[in-house]
Amino acid sequence: MRLASHCGFAFAVTASLLWILGGAAASFAVMPRGSVGGAQSPVASAVTAMGRAAATGASYEQLEASLEQERYEQTLPVLERLVRQYPDDTQYHRWYQDCLQALGRGEEVERVYRARLHAAPYQASNWYLLGRLLNDDPEAAARHFERAIALDPGYPWGYYGLGMQFREWSQEARALPLLVKAAGLGLNYPPVHLQVAECQTELGAPEEAIREYRAFLAERPGDIARPLVEHRLEWLGGDNRTVVLLPLLGLISTILWTVGIRRWLRSGTPLGWGSAALLVGAGALVAAPLLCEGLYLLYSQPLRHLGGLHPLAPRFVRNLLFVGPIEETAKWLAAMIVVFRLRLVRTPLEGVTCGALVGLGFSWAENVMYMWNLGVEATAARLVTCVFVHVALSSVWGYGLGRARQARSPARGVAVIMVSLAGAAVLHGLYNGAVELSDWNQAVDGPSWMGLVVFAALVDLAIVFCWLVRRARMVQMPRVAMAPAARVSAR
Repeated sequence: MRLASHCGFAFAVTASLLWILGGAAASFAVMPRGSVGGAQSPVASAVTAMGRAAATGASYEQLEASLEQERYEQTLPVLERLVRQYPDDTQYHRWYQDCLQALGRGEEVERVYRARLHAAPYQASNWYLLGRLLNDDPEAAARHFERAIALDPGYPWGYYGLGMQFREWSQEARALPLLVKAAGLGLNYPPVHLQVAECQTELGAPEEAIREYRAFLAERPGDIARPLVEHRLEWLGGDNRTVVLLPLLGLISTILWTVGIRRWLRSGTPLGWGSAALLVGAGALVAAPLLCEGLYLLYSQPLRHLGGLHPLAPRFVRNLLFVGPIEETAKWLAAMIVVFRLRLVRTPLEGVTCGALVGLGFSWAENVMYMWNLGVEATAARLVTCVFVHVALSSVWGYGLGRARQARSPARGVAVIMVSLAGAAVLHGLYNGAVELSDWNQAVDGPSWMGLVVFAALVDLAIVFCWLVRRARMVQMPRVAMAPAARVSAR
């Protein structure tokens, strides 16, 4: 019976993973020819139908919307034509560079703009456009922006580039006058108001920041950053209701999940509410804002190289090698602080319970951040899916903690912990990869059925979670059953 159960579990997980990978292969097959060739894309037809005057207006918005939706393959041919037709339009060149970099052609685009600078070294835009490509050498990038300003003091993009470089170095006092200068020179790029406002907020000038935030919203009423800007306006204006409401909304969801977890995973020695609150708090206040952000900062360089790439392979690499291990390690470290300090884990079921509660706290902090940045409406589904995913993933290494307590030797216990942590990290990377695959498939107009990959990944996690709980209860039962007999014999 046990063998049949294990075989059924392995078959279900393997079939779902093969389904996901098969979908990825299908999307790879349809991407290049189906999305770039053939019928003209909506962006291309819109730009073709417009003249230069319209291209600086409505088509700008269409191109930006297409890039925000990561429709890089469809947009690249349009931008190639536009940079040839309007070689002095810096914004078209910026989008063209972003497209090529997102498609993994960073070396190619750098060669193109080095050649462009070599052919016209006295043109300010060429220095700026090459400088913004030098991400690995920020000092050289700053020199290129300074050269652009020196060649043409009326060129606003040079001031913007240098100001943004100072912002990267956290030198807002030096960045602010450069960004204000760029806006004053008529830079037709509304996010400059957003950058000015953020600098003013950092420098303690809330009234000026409010004015710039409002200017940004007036020019970009439908921007993806609108919820974040509105929340900042409320906070700077002294209205703290949102600051209180969002954590409270996440807390309500967290309490409901905590009650459910404690009732369903009740073990022979159930965790008290105080211990449960400590574990949830460790996930929310230690794992998410401190340990996770610290690990992300440690690996910021490779993450920056992989983060903006559109091809699927770098996205899977990013999630499997960085995102999954970083987030699971952060939760595991937070759990270790509480679990072994209070000796809460003695059995696998107690380990699963502790891991699930730490994951619950982590998802609480993550959901609050998403609601603050993207709005409640856009992230309402995360209150269910994100919570379940983190609970299920954390239960994997939680189970390992419980089994390690019963290991025959310390070395075997450490091995069990490391294997369970690695398994949680891999599952985390695969789930994020399924989400990336779904988004990517939508961006390249892939088959509609590929949108089910996230559902398949959720089913896989549910199977893994239920199997771990069942296994933990099987290990737990003999010990719990022997407890009354032991007490009788002790009398």
